[in-house]
Order: sequence, then C-alpha cells, then structure tokens
Amino acid sequence: MEDLHRGDKKRSSPSCADGSQPTDPVRRPESHATKLVVVVVVVVVVVVVVVVAAAEVVVVVVVVVVVVVVVVVVVVIAVVVCITIHAGVGMWVVPGIRTRIQIARSLVTIHAEIRTRVAPGQGESPKFPKPCHKSDRGRGIP
Repeated sequence: MEDLHRGDKKRSSPSCADGSQPTDPVRRPESHATKLVVVVVVVVVVVVVVVVAAAEVVVVVVVVVVVVVVVVVVVVIAVVVCITIHAGVGMWVVPGIRTRIQIARSLVTIHAEIRTRVAPGQGESPKFPKPCHKSDRGRGIP
C-alpha cells in the first residue's frame, strides 16, 4: 500500500541524506585566487579585443606584451597564495614533495637493512639471529 503513496516522488535515483544525488560529482569550492585569475583573463581579453579593433599594429604589439606580463604576474601571485594559504594548488604540489621525502626515507632504511645483513657463513647479523630450535625454522624465522 505504501508504494501507491510514493507515486508522486521521483524514482529515477535515490538521494543521499544531505539531499545530494549519489551520482553527483564532488565539487571543490573555488578559491579567491581562481576567481581573481578568471576576472583578470576576462578583462585582458576585452582589452585586447578593443585595442585590436581601434589601434595600429605597434600599439597592439605593445598592449599584448603588457597584458601577457600582467597575466603571468597575477598567475604566479595566485599560485603562491594558494600554496601558502589555501589548499587549492597546494593540494597538487605539496603531496609530490611529501612523497619524494617518504621515498628517500624508505631508500635510506632499505640501504641500512642491506648493510646490516651478513653473507652466509660470515657470521650472524643481530637483526636476523639463528632460530633457537629446529622447530622454529618453518615459522618464518630465518
């Protein structure tokens, strides 16, 4: 009987407790730096179009060079702000550095382990002592 009363609700896809659909992509909030870059790019495009439509070739070249320099400076500032304050671009850059540090530490640990092992017949390493009893040999003890 309850199925008859549900006829007015959508049955296409179930919704989550917070109201979002399960198939919705996860959206990251835009940072202030991203908005700033978008605004600067739009302004630059408008200025270039206006200058190209009403100026000579020399003026157009000068304006394009100035615009490119301004855009590069704004993007660099935005990236630095994101890395130091926000998690926007920093989420892409910082894990790479952390991963490299972890790999370096792992390599140092592996190298130290290899150096502590001793070739067969050359004595025993303190890390890998001989088993006390013959029955221990099959239990993963070297």
